[in-house]
Amino acid sequence: MSHRILVSLVAVLLLALVLVAAHRWAPGGSASAINMLAPVECNPHRSICVFDWLGRGPVSLAFSPRPIRAAGSLTVDVHLNGPVDRVSIAFSGTQMEMGLNAAELKALEPSHYRVVTSLPVCTTGRMEWQAVLTIVQEGRATGMPFRFFVPE
Repeated sequence: MSHRILVSLVAVLLLALVLVAAHRWAPGGSASAINMLAPVECNPHRSICVFDWLGRGPVSLAFSPRPIRAAGSLTVDVHLNGPVDRVSIAFSGTQMEMGLNAAELKALEPSHYRVVTSLPVCTTGRMEWQAVLTIVQEGRATGMPFRFFVPE
């Protein structure tokens, strides 16, 4: 009986260790930890998108080339007021599951971040996407969502 208790205790401790490690090193953290702003009206095919980052100044987001095309190279540039801990962008289909499409931007300068990525091809043609730009500063994540169609 004591052997079973010992084995059960070891199993519970290992499970707890795995759960703690998974939470600690999970990419991006949990969705509930992100302070989502109201969606911004923006057409990234035609102009730079500008977000008000909760009184910390404007954040500008630009895609190139324009118009945005699926399966092609897509450069994402973000400019903001000073350095932050992390900048990432995630794309999801609004009406169809398109898999995980997320990328972390790299700092080119303290206030300029960039990544080159791509969007998957939707076999049904025109696809509405939601993009969420996430900025992490001092352990707090702010999500800035907007929607667009590809092809436009």
